[in-house]
Amino acid sequence: MASEIHPKLKTLFVTYGGAHYRLFNILNNNFNNTALMNKKFEQDFKKHFNYLKNSKIIFSKSKFDLFLKIKKIIKSKDLIISNCPISGALVYFVTLFKKKKRVFMMCQDFYEYFEISEKRFIRKLIYGTLLKLFIKLSCRNALTIVLSEHIKNKAKSYGAKNIKKIPIYGIDMSIFKPKEKDLKFDLTKKIILTTARFSPEKGLKYILEAVKELDNILLVMVGPGENKELKTTIEKFGIKNKVKIIGEVDPIKIADYYNSCDIFVLPSLREGLGFSSGEAMACKKPVIASNTGGIPDIVIHNQTGILVEPKNVKQLKAAILKLLNSKQFSQKLIEKGYKHIKNNYQEKELTKKFVETLEKF
Repeated sequence: MASEIHPKLKTLFVTYGGAHYRLFNILNNNFNNTALMNKKFEQDFKKHFNYLKNSKIIFSKSKFDLFLKIKKIIKSKDLIISNCPISGALVYFVTLFKKKKRVFMMCQDFYEYFEISEKRFIRKLIYGTLLKLFIKLSCRNALTIVLSEHIKNKAKSYGAKNIKKIPIYGIDMSIFKPKEKDLKFDLTKKIILTTARFSPEKGLKYILEAVKELDNILLVMVGPGENKELKTTIEKFGIKNKVKIIGEVDPIKIADYYNSCDIFVLPSLREGLGFSSGEAMACKKPVIASNTGGIPDIVIHNQTGILVEPKNVKQLKAAILKLLNSKQFSQKLIEKGYKHIKNNYQEKELTKKFVETLEKF
């Protein structure tokens, strides 16, 4: 990652909520960057992103205040980068009659996630319609950066014309690499690992159901979020002795969990790309993941991992058993998966491509 700040390119990064800390670091390390985000996320942001480097963040009190601050700050900026539909729409309106270059970071189809998590019909209808409009405005006349082929096709459906596919976060193979197990679990059991936010779109209840029917298995679950529903499901299935909920851990330490497992599973219902599957591959672990969203960019069926249909417990169970019962097949996936990540998803190369794309835009 370059350390030199480019004085001619002054960037403003706008998000209504948060963003991955690595994106902040890329912008801060390579440009004269200012970040603008909603104040209600300030405490949570500082708690989880205390390893930000050179961060210059301004917090706004409301959407209207965010709008006013954008209007004021963009006067001294060359490039405006938005990270969500709300910030993208606000930036669109602020720059409507100004010659400012806009970039929209479309790391996922925001409507897909909303559709899964929102259960109330009227709210889904009204807010869903607004959300689609905001995405369209965010893409309009902007450089839209996407993570995967799936999101690229979604961006096109929203009217985006200038699209670049760059899986910007990449995988730091100096961190995610094979090493001795630092974490000790029950050695008499095979360790199945999930690393995902504890929310409905991650499909975690389906791996719980699959584990219910397997013997000598310990499912280790790492991730942030409310786990009350998970615990209820675990009790319902009677599998408390088969599951260990770890909760949220420092992203840097997740590599220890990958290296302590036998199989990694990503059972998501929706996913922009699914970097966790790539992190597991970099640690030379066999991967099972849902055939949805951008996951197939990383997990190529029967080549770099096994793809199963979302919500299909039978396929999940069969895939786990196949890996456990065939060391030769498992090793083939491990070697091809590791090579795929090394050749296509290394953080250093993707960061360079992202920075050069913004400089040339």
